[in-house]
Amino acid sequence: MTHAELLALLLPSSYARQAEALSVELAAEGNALDAAQASADSIVGGATPLFTEALLEGWERVCGLTGQSGTEADRTSAVLARLRAVGGLSRDYFIDLAAALGYTILIEELQPFRASRNRVGDMICVPTIVFVWQVEVIGMDQPPAVLINLFNELKPAWTAVVFVGAVNRLIESGAARLTETGDERIV
Repeated sequence: MTHAELLALLLPSSYARQAEALSVELAAEGNALDAAQASADSIVGGATPLFTEALLEGWERVCGLTGQSGTEADRTSAVLARLRAVGGLSRDYFIDLAAALGYTILIEELQPFRASRNRVGDMICVPTIVFVWQVEVIGMDQPPAVLINLFNELKPAWTAVVFVGAVNRLIESGAARLTETGDERIV
């Protein structure tokens, strides 16, 4: 039943409910009340980011996720992940964070070449490679944007996260450079 019909039922029985002027007035008032009801319903759903549509931007602002792109489901997942994130710097923390979003990942902490540990054929990395960690999302060629954005937001500031499959883009974009002394710098 619409609000216009409910308002008509409130009128005294002596009113001519079918009169044109009264019908137009009841329809206008009823439409305004229907719009107010729809707005109130969206606010009730916005109490949690699970059921919000109109208030998703507000949740993103509160969580510091402004400028997010992707589908509404990806954006909602990013908000939920941020709200669940208690904080941590360990590998297990980031593995659990990805698992909460439904992804299985492997994290490899890269190490520089050391004469006492490494042998011929081992990868040679510069000493600052200890500040770079590599993430592989199991079963996916490209990591999802929601995971990349979340990890880049929560990672320690002195580190760089490289997702497998994104290494070539990092080098091609010029983000990884060697300084004059030969040290690698991530910019």
